[in-house]
Amino acid sequence: MSTLDVDVGGTFTDFVHLDERGNLRHSKSLTDVRAPERTVIEGFRRVWREGGFARLDDCDQRAPGTDAA
Repeated sequence: MSTLDVDVGGTFTDFVHLDERGNLRHSKSLTDVRAPERTVIEGFRRVWREGGFARLDDCDQRAPGTDAA
């Protein structure tokens, strides 16, 4: 099972991908506070390229979170 998590913060957005073999990848981006969705989309794209999969459907679980107001 592959899991992709994102935590949108007021300063940074963190991305964590855990693949089927237990490999863990972490990526951090500055949050675009006026358009945090851009940060999420670009971060997903980076994690996907590094993880070797092309679509969000390739992940079995997705878990978003935020502490931004």
